Amino acid sequence: GVERVPDTYEHCDGAGVWHTFDADTNKLIDDAYYGGWPYVKLPTMYQNPAGFRDFEVRFGIHATSRKMPRPPDTGVIQVNLASENTRVVRRIRPAAPEPPAA
Repeated sequence: GVERVPDTYEHCDGAGVWHTFDADTNKLIDDAYYGGWPYVKLPTMYQNPAGFRDFEVRFGIHATSRKMPRPPDTGVIQVNLASENTRVVRRIRPAAPEPPAA
């Protein structure tokens, strides 16, 4: 079969700026989303300071945390497992391929 192009996932920082996840993390999130998982733990970011290394992305009715008790409109969040700090994540579908020229 044809390999599906993953959707693009971005998280919104405290200043309201959207940041795209790196390709490997993006694929991990996309596989979890389409696999119907309630959440996925992201790889530990050892380069970050302590308290900013372990994150989970949560989906649908599970997209809640202590700091965000109701899911956002996007239905996806990223949660810092140490602090419960929560960022909204959005999913962007790839553009439809152009139909072949006649």
